[in-house]
Amino acid sequence: MQASAAQRLSLVEALDREQHAVMEDRAPSGACARRRAAPASDEPAHYFRMMKELTLLGYFTSEIGCTQAMRYVESPGRFDPNAPYAPGDKSWASHA
Repeated sequence: MQASAAQRLSLVEALDREQHAVMEDRAPSGACARRRAAPASDEPAHYFRMMKELTLLGYFTSEIGCTQAMRYVESPGRFDPNAPYAPGDKSWASHA
């Protein structure tokens, strides 16, 4: 694709707005119903939403995503239900 960084960003933002509008139209009305109920139709998610979700899944399950973006401890350690967390810290990665 022969486009500048600004043009590529604009295209991605337009696709994201489109998928958000499509998914909002499919969602049941009412905020409470939207959280609890499954989508009203059996249609698959918008293709751009699926690509975003697969990209995030791929990144956060990769070695670099688990070790640099999240705090991941490969070997099992002691159970600490009150692990310290300060705002701005990386989140904890679940064990694979």
